[in-house]
Formats: sequence, C-alpha cells, structure tokens
Amino acid sequence: MQVTLHLTAARVSIDFDEQPSAASASQGREFFRQALAPLLGDENLCFTVALVAHELTENIIKYSVDGERSISVGVDEKNETRRVWVRSVNRVSPQDVEALVAALETIRATDAPDALYDRIISESASRLGSGLGLIRIRAETDMQLDYEVQGNLVEIEVWRALAA
Repeated sequence: MQVTLHLTAARVSIDFDEQPSAASASQGREFFRQALAPLLGDENLCFTVALVAHELTENIIKYSVDGERSISVGVDEKNETRRVWVRSVNRVSPQDVEALVAALETIRATDAPDALYDRIISESASRLGSGLGLIRIRAETDMQLDYEVQGNLVEIEVWRALAA
C-alpha cells in the first residue's frame, strides 16, 4: 500500500493512494499519537485524538470506494477558538450517501451521545454498517462532529476546543 505522510507544525495527515488495510488503522493511531505529543502536550488528549483517527480510518477502510482517501489531524483557530481536529475524506458508494447523511446528522445533533450509543449498540446486530465508530467518538471523547457531503465525497471533522 502506498501512503503519503504530511507533517507541519500544526497538521499531520496521511493520504492513502490505495485502499488501506486493516493494519493501517492501528498504525495510523500510533503515528498520530506520537506526532501529536509535542503539539498538544497532553498525553490523555493525544490518546483521545488518536482514538478518533483510528475510528475514522476504520471507516475509510470499510466504506470507501475508488478515489480520494485521507485522514488528517491538526490544531487551528476557528471562530476565535483554538481547537484540535481530526478530519477524514473519502468517497462512499453513491447508494450509501443518504443513509450515511441521516446517521451523521443524528450523531452530530444528539445532546445525549451515551444514550444514543446504547441504542445503536442494541440495534447494530440487525443491520449492515453499525455506526458504532462514529457514535463511540461522540460518547467517549467529548468531541463534536461535523460533516460535509458533495456527491459521494464525504468529509467528517471531529473537533474539540482547547483550553486557552
């Protein structure tokens, strides 16, 4: 598998030139954890962000079709808030877009991610594509989820404000 790594003072990313393997998620998780340590200076936050990167990489592995695939982690300032973010970009099957958008909107909008996580766990045995990774992010990390869909190109951004 061919990957391209990008490392700057405020951003770390992996672009997958081919469909990533299952091992890519674990390797990416460790790569991001180590790369973020000097940037964030908080081992617990590094672990949390690496967990998010792992979950989003698993989604790329499971659901992407030909085309753009990348996972990025960074720190920036948006609306006068310093934040850490994880962003995945990939193409999904066109027939999966509508269901994915519905799931993303439900997960993004929930005020009770723990309760939604429990509900999705109980429902997941009866459907393809459990959605557990995305709701796990909301339930276990205290991070927000945003998304953008253009055709079948999906960008998911998970972020959290950093202490001033």
